Amino acid sequence: MSHAQIKLGLEIHVQLNTGKLFCQCDSVRGGDKSSSFSRRLWAVSGEMGLTDRAVSYEKDRARVFQYEITDNSCLVEMDEDPPHPINKDALLVALRVALALKSDILDHLTVMRKIVVDGSNTAGFQRTSLVALGGHVETSRGPVKILTICIEEDSARRVSEDGKKVLYSLDRLGIPLLEIATGPDIKDEAHAVEVAREISFLVASSGHFRSSAEAIRQDVNLSLGYGRVEIKGVSKLSLISDGARNEINRQLSLAKAMEALKNNIGTESIEIKFVDCSATFVGTESKLVSKELENGRKAFCSLLKGMNGLLRKGDLRIGKEIADLVKLFGIRGLLHSDELPGYGIGSRETDSIKKILAPAANDAFMIVLCNDAQVKTLEKEIKERLTKLLSLDFSETRSVSEDGTTYFLRPLPGGERMYPETDIPNVDLVNMIAEAMDLGPIDSLSTAAEKLQKEYDISAQDSSVLVREFKVNEFRELTAIGQDARLSARMLLQTIPELENHKGKIEFENIANIFRYARENGLKRESIEVMLGLIASGQSIEQVIKDPGILPLSEAELKKILSEIEDGLKPGQIIAKIRKLTKRPIDTEVLQRLLK
Repeated sequence: MSHAQIKLGLEIHVQLNTGKLFCQCDSVRGGDKSSSFSRRLWAVSGEMGLTDRAVSYEKDRARVFQYEITDNSCLVEMDEDPPHPINKDALLVALRVALALKSDILDHLTVMRKIVVDGSNTAGFQRTSLVALGGHVETSRGPVKILTICIEEDSARRVSEDGKKVLYSLDRLGIPLLEIATGPDIKDEAHAVEVAREISFLVASSGHFRSSAEAIRQDVNLSLGYGRVEIKGVSKLSLISDGARNEINRQLSLAKAMEALKNNIGTESIEIKFVDCSATFVGTESKLVSKELENGRKAFCSLLKGMNGLLRKGDLRIGKEIADLVKLFGIRGLLHSDELPGYGIGSRETDSIKKILAPAANDAFMIVLCNDAQVKTLEKEIKERLTKLLSLDFSETRSVSEDGTTYFLRPLPGGERMYPETDIPNVDLVNMIAEAMDLGPIDSLSTAAEKLQKEYDISAQDSSVLVREFKVNEFRELTAIGQDARLSARMLLQTIPELENHKGKIEFENIANIFRYARENGLKRESIEVMLGLIASGQSIEQVIKDPGILPLSEAELKKILSEIEDGLKPGQIIAKIRKLTKRPIDTEVLQRLLK
């Protein structure tokens, strides 16, 4: 399928550092946890009296949610206190971004409740507000339409999940989140990355961007004609293109598999009926099955009509579509006939299951290891999912793994989950627009890069990368400490990324301390690079500054080494020879003087 037939859009979410949206708590957590509490959440109907499909699905998972109370949370996050008035500073940022994107700002802001029962909000709903409509963002491949600009409270941060129990932290819940949704004008995966970077930078340029690894998250909306798929929470720009590309390939393969299934079953409907086949696995050599049975679970099998060879054969992978769904119910054990014999399951077990199910030549079967209470829910959910896919309706919400592959998360939500927030009055935005304009315009990425280049006399390439990689604040701070803009740019864009790629993460606080120590002790670039390398290798800043190896070779030491090196070598070869003899920094100015 050509890119012309693919529709791509983005929802860009950027955290703000203005303090939380509906209370006076800080956006940043100090690190202390005071206690925790648990909740169950229930599905309720929306404003029109209907229950959203995604909400019903989460209710069927029947999980228990535990919440860590942190030092930047209060009774509002615990849903024990009504929300306070909306954070004015956060709202002003939203208005400035809307003005920069030439959007039409609404006269009034109305806070809505969006029902979510996946545990990400203690109240069972998220507060969200529409700020502006329309507008566009300029890109190298033409303008991309903006559909909506919203401001909402961020969700709680998921810490861990163990079966039916999910642990969340309240440190992130309530942080202002600016959501900017584009139209389906994005031309391909690379263009999507450019759009995400440009819009994210606009928000960051407001000066209220929260600098953290999770501060920017993108949802990728994609359609190939099989319904809209929303890939949620893409935190890395590289995963936008990888996730979109892999999702495109998944849908094309799935369409082939479903067409083949249609040919196999004709007008028959899909039926899932599990039968207890635990007795088949008495004395099994399968460690997977025996472990699950020992833990009190049972083995259930079901016929999959017409799916023989379609569950796992080349790029036909209906089995993974079922497995992704089953995993979300806390079930690890799912096996199917396309991968058997295998996993320690031999012909004895498979022949026994075939006697129970009596499959036809083109039928397959699956085995699920679960509890009695889960069987009816699984029958319902698997049937509904396969029936929907068979109709070539692939619309759903998915997530993306670190390797760029996507996996099923839940059905795509609809408008049924929205209803008005009754605890917060409407906000007059007309009177706030002038105040937002008085704060000054927000620079685009290209304008900010030009200003940075002129201000610090660095190369156009360095200024552009610093801006695109959101490293401007770090660059300014290091330059203020070391008084050398070009050195700061080199360290942030070349030296540090290379060290982190080969050794380990370097916290910015340590980088700043190294620059400060180097300035106070007259150390140059070569010593700074050695110190950064030691930090990346796991040493503390206290250990690094005591290491004699950070001091450059003295003139006398360099003379002695040069006397032992053969004549006729070029300067570059001489430096390479010296580096083989010692790991100490080399002051290139002293070396050049000696060579002359």
